[in-house]
Amino acid sequence: MTKPRHIYLIRHGQSIGNIDRSIHSTIPDWQIPLTDLGHEQAKEAGESLRQQVGGCPIRWYVSPYRRTRETLKGLQTAFSTAQC
Repeated sequence: MTKPRHIYLIRHGQSIGNIDRSIHSTIPDWQIPLTDLGHEQAKEAGESLRQQVGGCPIRWYVSPYRRTRETLKGLQTAFSTAQC
C-alpha cells in the first residue's frame, strides 16, 4: 500500500443545524441532514476536488453522521464520470 501524496479535509455542507440550532432539541445530532444549499455545496466541493486530484484514485474517510454521508454523496457525483 502506498502512502497518500495529499490529504484533503472537507467539512460537511450546510446542515439544518447550521440554520436552526434549536433543531438539536428534536433531532439527534448524528441524524441532522443537509439543507438544499448544503447538497449544492457538496457537489461544488467535489468538482473543485476532482480538478485538483485529476479524477482518481482517491480514498474517502467519512464519519457516520448523516450530514457527512450526504456530503460524501455530493462529492462523489463529481467523480462518477472521471476516467482513470
